[in-house]
Amino acid sequence: MKEQLTGSGATNFSSLLFPTYTGPEIRRYFGEAWSMHLPFAWDLIRELQPQIFVELGVYRGESYFGFCQSVAEHGLATRCYGVDTWRGDIHMGSYGPEIGGEVEQYNRRYSSFSKLLKMTFDEALSDFADDTIDLLHIDGGHQYEEVKHDFESWLPKLSKRSIVLLHDVTVKEADFGVWRLWQEIARKGNSFVFQFGHGLGLWKRNLVSKEDSPFIQDLLRADESQQCEITAHYAIAAAALNSAKAEEKRQQDIKTGRLQVFMPRAGRYSPDDCCTSTFRKATWRRIEVDLPLGVGDGTAPLRFDPGNEIGVIQIARIQVRMATNQLIWRARGVAELAQLVVGGTAVVVPDERVFRILNYGIDPQVLLPRIDVASGSPLKLEIWLRLDIGPETVGECFAALQSRQRAALAKREAQLRETEQQRAALENNLRSFEEQRLSLEVALDEHQAELAAHRSELERLEREVWENRVRRADFAVRLKERESSIREIQESFVWKVAKPLWKAERHLSRRKAAKPEPAAGEIVFALDGPGIWNARRDSVELTGWCFTRGGPQIVGVRAKIGRKSYFARYGLQRDDLAKTTMADPATLYSGFSLRIPVTPETSVIRLEAITHNGPWRLVLEHSLAGPAPPRHRSTSAPTIEPPPTERPDRPIHANGSQPVLYPNVSADEVLPLLGPHIQQHLARANVAKPTITVITPTFNTAPRWFVEAGASLLNQSFADWEWCLVDDGSQDLQTKRILESLAQAHPNIHVKLSSSKGISAAANEALEMTRGEFVCFLDHDDLLAPEALQAMYDELSQGFDVVYSDEDKLDDNRRLLTEPFFKPDWSPEYFRGAMYVGHLLCLRRDLACRVRFDTNFDGVQDFEFMLRVGETGARIGHVPRILYHWRKTPGSIAETSAAKPQAAVLQEKAVNAHLQRVNLPAEARAGSAPHRLRIVPKPRSSSPKISIIVPTRDSPDLLARCLKSLFETTAYPNYEVILVDNDTGDAQALKLMRHYPVTRIYLPNPFNFSRANNLAARRADGEYLVFLNNDTEIISREWLDHLLYYAEQRDVGAVGALLLHDDGSVQHAGVILGMRGTADHSMRGFRAKSDGYAGSLSCAREVSAVTAACMAVRKSTFVEVGELNEHFFSIYQDLDFCLRLRERGLRIIWTPQAVLLHHESLSRQSYYDVVDRYLLLDQWEEVIQRGDPYYNRNLNVERGDYSLAPER
Repeated sequence: MKEQLTGSGATNFSSLLFPTYTGPEIRRYFGEAWSMHLPFAWDLIRELQPQIFVELGVYRGESYFGFCQSVAEHGLATRCYGVDTWRGDIHMGSYGPEIGGEVEQYNRRYSSFSKLLKMTFDEALSDFADDTIDLLHIDGGHQYEEVKHDFESWLPKLSKRSIVLLHDVTVKEADFGVWRLWQEIARKGNSFVFQFGHGLGLWKRNLVSKEDSPFIQDLLRADESQQCEITAHYAIAAAALNSAKAEEKRQQDIKTGRLQVFMPRAGRYSPDDCCTSTFRKATWRRIEVDLPLGVGDGTAPLRFDPGNEIGVIQIARIQVRMATNQLIWRARGVAELAQLVVGGTAVVVPDERVFRILNYGIDPQVLLPRIDVASGSPLKLEIWLRLDIGPETVGECFAALQSRQRAALAKREAQLRETEQQRAALENNLRSFEEQRLSLEVALDEHQAELAAHRSELERLEREVWENRVRRADFAVRLKERESSIREIQESFVWKVAKPLWKAERHLSRRKAAKPEPAAGEIVFALDGPGIWNARRDSVELTGWCFTRGGPQIVGVRAKIGRKSYFARYGLQRDDLAKTTMADPATLYSGFSLRIPVTPETSVIRLEAITHNGPWRLVLEHSLAGPAPPRHRSTSAPTIEPPPTERPDRPIHANGSQPVLYPNVSADEVLPLLGPHIQQHLARANVAKPTITVITPTFNTAPRWFVEAGASLLNQSFADWEWCLVDDGSQDLQTKRILESLAQAHPNIHVKLSSSKGISAAANEALEMTRGEFVCFLDHDDLLAPEALQAMYDELSQGFDVVYSDEDKLDDNRRLLTEPFFKPDWSPEYFRGAMYVGHLLCLRRDLACRVRFDTNFDGVQDFEFMLRVGETGARIGHVPRILYHWRKTPGSIAETSAAKPQAAVLQEKAVNAHLQRVNLPAEARAGSAPHRLRIVPKPRSSSPKISIIVPTRDSPDLLARCLKSLFETTAYPNYEVILVDNDTGDAQALKLMRHYPVTRIYLPNPFNFSRANNLAARRADGEYLVFLNNDTEIISREWLDHLLYYAEQRDVGAVGALLLHDDGSVQHAGVILGMRGTADHSMRGFRAKSDGYAGSLSCAREVSAVTAACMAVRKSTFVEVGELNEHFFSIYQDLDFCLRLRERGLRIIWTPQAVLLHHESLSRQSYYDVVDRYLLLDQWEEVIQRGDPYYNRNLNVERGDYSLAPER
């Protein structure tokens, strides 16, 4: 045996003092990678003779007991210690306690000097004194951080002559990292590596010396040639050992068979849940197998595999007993054994005498019927069987099966011939019918296409006719009014020399005079609808007819709600009316139809008609009650800055009904409670082709959460959905049981039970299950409003790729909806600073599958996912309605924004990665409030020139503060200051202009703010312009850096700053459209250091406009847009400019990082210019009436403080 194991070349190393492998045959051998190093382990123990040997990571004990066997055989005084938890790791996987139990049983033969420590490596450190371990084998976790930690932790325990063995030092696949540690510590003179068997590295704490044994000296001093010889020596020895073991196993397999019994887990069979027993072949044997897990978890029947080779298996009896020996199931004889289900590579051979199975491969499987016993109860399985592998027995079974199959095949072929003849006849008939059908369908398609084209063209022409007719009449009226106004203004002496206030009054009186007069008796009309002036939805349809008797004919009809006009489709054919009024031909085409949107409040609708060259005339005035959304009461909103005035506690606009809530639900009650909802949904749903897929990852989900989320989904007004739930390795078995029952109860509820990989991985697995065109995300403890999916679908159908909604929170303790969050339309800059999109989020499935979730960002996975969605250029829409109820649970961010501080770290990491991907030269840093980020520009390599333009007149105190702060505070290096002097006569102010390095441009009276800035902009040398009032004072040193960071971005039109009152409160934080009838500054009076409404005051964000009191813009953009409109005398020129920028698709950014004091309008007269107001409305009234996209319509637009809109 010695010659066989060491190989023919062993004697070549005698001169190197390397003894050959002389021990007995290795007892513990599994043939794995470490098996190749057992000969070396044998020799190392004998030559090193350690006082203490420790192995970290024992597993099945192949290497550990190899060392122990060498200690025993050589009679050494070595103490051996094996450390392991026997629970598995990321590379070995998890396994049950049976492996540790078997290792402990085997260790008894070495119990006099071997001790197993069932604990972690760190826990075992305290059991060993420093400088005591002579030989340490590290074979635990194989990731770099793990193995480095183990090596450094145990280093103090090593003696001066100690040796450390590291396995897998040549494995570089996956996340193995032992090789990295080996590269760091291996040095010539203290290390040796065996390249075979996944690599075994030997490291000596101190350099080799004469005090070491010759074996160690020659090993560590070997040159490259000698290292090859040593490696070859042990490789040959390992090969010989493996060959001997293989021959032993082959001989044993010839005589014995193997029976494996599998206990199911989650409907699957795994080697980890298997018990094995061997038996002699060619004889009847009674085999008894202990099943520690009994019938497993009961999700599938018990299975046993009788052997793994071709042969005939005969079974006489099977019985199952409890651990107490109580018989609970038995089958004997052919009739009773027929209950068995045979599969895999085995088939039943018909035999009246005995139950016979022919195994024609390596995986025969036999399933027992389900046994009524508690899951997990230990059992005993007894089987009487015989396995014969002789060719005669196998051949006899094959012949019996062949004979049976031939008879069945002959019968089947006869039936097939008859069926084939019938099929051929039917196909001939079908072919003839199909040809006729195709011919008819082609003709029909041609006629339908031609008809559709004609109908479409006719509708288009009709629409153009009535639109042109109405607009021509409307324009004619407006043109007459405008010409009259201009003529009066031009002829007015007051207009030329006095303030424009009189003009505003004249303009206002003319607007009042231009309102439609009530229709006289010549207009005849009737309404077909609406029948009830109480809108149930967001729009109402008006239909009817209208004509004049005598005089000019009506050419158009419109409905007005406030200033907003909605033109009807007029001129529709009314045959019913023409029959009753044949005397008047105008009645035939007097029908009209229009649909107008309505808001939740009561509106007054004015129906008006216009004749050719005539004014609009009032036909009907009627109040219309809009849909009254259910409300709930808000108690607190910690993320919202309270407005300066009192905010009473009152119901808020929930835009959804109170959800169905259940106080206590057990797992067994989930399906009975959801059953009625499921049946009602199935009656109205398109099960075969769902449009929307709702994705929900689950983990230890409470039963009542299943009921409440499920009810909110089943009661959706939009029924064509599917629900994909992926469980992320719940330890709570009732969660899995509920999921399985839901999947069985509804064909569109799909469930996948996954391992614990994190919520992102679970969501990705759910994406792979989806069939719908769109995907929505619902957390397992949250709820949807009844109209949620319908509203999402309606918005997505408008061409959006992504849609999100407003949301509120569900107070789980008080069972109330609270803390509504009304969001702006898509604001990518705001989103970088605040995770505002949240819930509900829906998007196209192909986009979601392309982006997917990043498992490195669990905790902020939705936010990071949306960042990358925004990078795709997708069209992102917003539904300003509360469609999602976010449950407040202990420890969640919904409960308190300070929860989960690790999420803030991931949020910052996600935004920094995003900024790098989109090539923005900035980095994200933590803000002053939880989950808020500041975007800070990176240091510049170049600084483009900025021209700062300051219009001024006199006001030396203001000008002194402005210039002093500008030149002393500004950190940006490359700028010029241009003062536009409006006829300054104050000596002190003139002295200031000479004192500072400024360029002075003279502007004669009268003062015009737009003209002053345009004049300076044309003379400016800078690539960028900053318009600055002379009543401002710089506070932040990097104000220009922050303005320029945004102004440099090609899709940004203008950038505004945070302006403060003298008392430090907010004066300007962006402009809200529609505020006070036109527009005004938001969040006036807020504390400058506060968070505002959900970060609106602490994060940069898109706004509709910013004030030109401090506004940055690229000079080329300023010129392209047409500069500031000089028709505006004193105000609104900045708003007009920003609206023209937005009209070109450019963003307006407001940043809180550029901070200035604004001594507002102290340098000029502060009257409110009515003329400018009406000039603004003349140009932008429709835009203003549409509302501000960045200020939710559910908020109070008159106050601009993000308080809730008043009760309607």
